[in-house]
Amino acid sequence: MATTGAEDYEAKGAAMVERIKAAMSLSWSKIVANQGVTVYRHDDPSSPIPFVRGEAVFPGTSALAIIKALADAPKRPQYDDMCISGVVIRKLRDDDQGNKLTLGHACFKSPSMMVSARDFVFLSISTFDAASNSGIVVSQSVDLPEIPEKKPYVRGDLMISGYIIEPEPSGGMHINYFAQLDPKGWIPTAVVNSVAKDQPMLLAKFINQYKGKL
Repeated sequence: MATTGAEDYEAKGAAMVERIKAAMSLSWSKIVANQGVTVYRHDDPSSPIPFVRGEAVFPGTSALAIIKALADAPKRPQYDDMCISGVVIRKLRDDDQGNKLTLGHACFKSPSMMVSARDFVFLSISTFDAASNSGIVVSQSVDLPEIPEKKPYVRGDLMISGYIIEPEPSGGMHINYFAQLDPKGWIPTAVVNSVAKDQPMLLAKFINQYKGKL
């Protein structure tokens, strides 16, 4: 089996950034607005997996501070109630200025007593542009033989998940969160749709966790 090298991960990361940028121009239907977060859904004709977006305004002025917090996998359980743990498997690049490329692993709770918990192995890239005070954090599943699937978890497919952070003209930082993931295995469609709809609400907890601290 061929080994994936740093250049391959860099190319994949660059493609992930372009994909999350392109997602902004998709057609989005509003689902709900709650706790300062507006949730949307895009119906992807090529996939039955829900693609959702959440948007909210963070009461701060530093995109870099937000990017660093969102790109820190071990901190995800602090604002994502479904996340049990997040770890960095390998740091491929980090300039400490918001531009980072890592391989990570995260475990998530089961959304229902009927199904198993899920885990994901993924590549994450973050970018920061000081001139515009904006940036991106995006993750996507990758195969890593050294992190095999282990019970009680079922290995899911993180098709795309990420954030676009930009200054809000009226003040604060505007955050768009995107997520499309295939939980794999057997999960009732109603549970998949419910989890997808609720996932962007992590923005509300992120804001409550970090406002006044970033």
